[in-house]
Amino acid sequence: MNGTEPFNVDWRVMNAAWPPQHSEAEAVEVALAGLKLQHAASPRMTIEKDYLPEPCFAAWVVTLCPDREFVMSNRPAIEKVITHYDFSRVYLSQFFPVESAWWRMRLLK
Repeated sequence: MNGTEPFNVDWRVMNAAWPPQHSEAEAVEVALAGLKLQHAASPRMTIEKDYLPEPCFAAWVVTLCPDREFVMSNRPAIEKVITHYDFSRVYLSQFFPVESAWWRMRLLK
């Protein structure tokens, strides 16, 4: 992973795996086959889904704590998450919790 993996926004690549389904089990098979096609066409999507949500949302959740001292004691970790990723190159909505954490930290200054 070097940050240059392609992100294909065209979810329609999954349509290549679509046949009519007649049961829930067949629908699950079609969904899994479609996801394999999407992951092959868009490796960056998998990377973003695997590595961004937990730290980004965790940073925001910590800033929601009403105990200011607790939040401030975790400030270095929160700021590390806020500054670690290049959000100009992120396609999924993981910037939302990071922006929210940033605004909450500004209020605590």
